[in-house]
Amino acid sequence: MTQLAPNYSSMAYLTKQRWNSYWYQLHEVTSLPRVKTILEVGVGNTIVTSVLRQMGYDVKTVDMDPQTHPDYVADVRSLLGIVRAPVDVILCCQTLEHIPYEDVPQVLRDFHKLSNEHLIVTLPYSTLGTYKPRLLIKIFPFIKEFRWIGCFTLFPKRHPDSRPGGHFWEIGKRGYRLKDVLALFPAQGWEITKHYPLFENPFHYMIVCKKRV
Repeated sequence: MTQLAPNYSSMAYLTKQRWNSYWYQLHEVTSLPRVKTILEVGVGNTIVTSVLRQMGYDVKTVDMDPQTHPDYVADVRSLLGIVRAPVDVILCCQTLEHIPYEDVPQVLRDFHKLSNEHLIVTLPYSTLGTYKPRLLIKIFPFIKEFRWIGCFTLFPKRHPDSRPGGHFWEIGKRGYRLKDVLALFPAQGWEITKHYPLFENPFHYMIVCKKRV
């Protein structure tokens, strides 16, 4: 699969919403117990990797773009032949949509073999034809704010044919309902412990899994 990498260091890429996505990734990883080793699949600009390493985690990275300087230059569909040592958690954010949907189950099975316990994934949730209301209420400074977000696909659009570096599919597009995408994970040995759209960036959908033995 040939992929053209975006300019990961440009402000057009480093939006406020994307920075929020980095925070959620770090939050979910650091909330997991007994995590020492991490495999980040789709390293991009290395921001999350750099912070995790500064926190003391042993992080290895995979990306098919050698310009991102990963530990392993590889397609996500060929990890078993390259990554030998299992890790405590696999972090794969905004990556699986870059391969055909029919290849995703096999990748999730490979992740199951490579992870000792956890998998964290984010996927794009289409904004086209989808209604995403958000509510934030904070009345008193000493009471935690209330947040709520919903995603309702009212008029699903067909996903256009992928171009190099583009998305093959997205949640909320025609044929890619959220419940069907979520069903891929338990079918490949993963228990979903939580899943939610990111409040500040509802285009990104978080899925946190625990390995079923």
